[in-house]
Amino acid sequence: MFQKLLLGAALLATVAACTQQNATTPTPQQDEESVAVINSLARLGNPNNATAITGKPCSETVIAKDKVPAAALAYVAKTYPTAVFVQAEQGTDRDGKTFYEILFTIDGKNRQLHFDAAGAVLVGPGNGPKGGGGFGDHGPKGTPPLKTEITADKLPKPITDYMTANYKGYTLVKAEVVTDATNGAVLFFDVRFTLNSKTSELHFDINGNLKPPHK
Repeated sequence: MFQKLLLGAALLATVAACTQQNATTPTPQQDEESVAVINSLARLGNPNNATAITGKPCSETVIAKDKVPAAALAYVAKTYPTAVFVQAEQGTDRDGKTFYEILFTIDGKNRQLHFDAAGAVLVGPGNGPKGGGGFGDHGPKGTPPLKTEITADKLPKPITDYMTANYKGYTLVKAEVVTDATNGAVLFFDVRFTLNSKTSELHFDINGNLKPPHK
């Protein structure tokens, strides 16, 4: 009798173990699809980024640069003058809408933006270049802004006019455009310069108006 009870308990344990394994182990097809999506996003440095922005998961296809909407490429070139194009991908979100993903580098760091079919930048948590840092004018949820060094000719004319009028003879040390890391929108400009052997820094809004010093 005792042996029969032990045998019955062993059989129950075996059945329970098999049931748990079947409930938690993905099928080969599910596993391959998940790995494909994760690998596609992981190389951009954020496994959840495209899902958060586009509402996928879904597959993406690498495409030639000339297949990307001109408006999207123009946005990257204008917002990030030092960006170096790396790769573009086209995908379809869960609503069947086409989107584009542009991967580029700034100072050797991978960054990416997502755009709709017309080339308008998509706004959402995780969209936009990662990295940077700084103070003030943070994006949604306190996302640190992205600071990108630019040449003097990339500064808005009102800024260069102000500098020439108020700091005659100055020498530009560094100019930076500060953008929202979430949607890529320009927040302000930083200008560091020297005059009479003294280094100073000024901050201007997107229209070229002088801003109070950062706190």
